[in-house]
Amino acid sequence: LGDVAPDLPDAWQVQGSIALHAGRRQQALAAYERAYAMADSLFGSSSPHTLDALASRASARVRATHPSICGRR
Repeated sequence: LGDVAPDLPDAWQVQGSIALHAGRRQQALAAYERAYAMADSLFGSSSPHTLDALASRASARVRATHPSICGRR
């Protein structure tokens, strides 16, 4: 796991993006939650990786809970 661990948050981000674009908002949110948790654990709370994952998680959360805001129903 040591060699691949830094890539795992990015892989979860990609999974989240794919799910979000496919309209699977809850799956996207789950992937972004994992990306954020893993990035925070690996890199710390002030790392750009962690902040990027946090922003993606927030965006997915808004899309999952308020789809009309994003122009989708």
